[in-house]
Amino acid sequence: MLFQEDKLNRILENTVDNKSIFGISVNIESGDNDFSWINSVGNLGKNSQYAIASISKMYTTSTILKLASEGKLALQDKIAKYLPMDIISKLHVYKGIEYSNDITIEHLLSHTSGLPDYYEEKDENGESVVDNIIMEDKFFSIDDIISNTKN
Repeated sequence: MLFQEDKLNRILENTVDNKSIFGISVNIESGDNDFSWINSVGNLGKNSQYAIASISKMYTTSTILKLASEGKLALQDKIAKYLPMDIISKLHVYKGIEYSNDITIEHLLSHTSGLPDYYEEKDENGESVVDNIIMEDKFFSIDDIISNTKN
């Protein structure tokens, strides 16, 4: 195991070049619990928070499908069943008609809810979330994202 860890550490250290890759954080767990390894190099710590961008869609989808397979939710469930009304209310209004209560989990997973792309949609200042992230390393809370979507 030590040989594997040394080899993995060298790979991480050789990958960070401080030009296009500034930090890496990796956690590897085997399904049978025979191997567990976590390390980070560069400007990330083992517990650093960072945006995983579009890959979060795969994590979210796999988690939701697992919950569906366990009978803990159904893809046809309305999101209002799981989210408070202050989040749902006015989330999706189109031409003056409120569609927020019609959105299902399946709509969100398949990108057919009608909600705008909060990441690239321009705000009243003509800027998007991605514009702000590029200009400065800025944190957006879930409340910020909900507010941007509603606007």
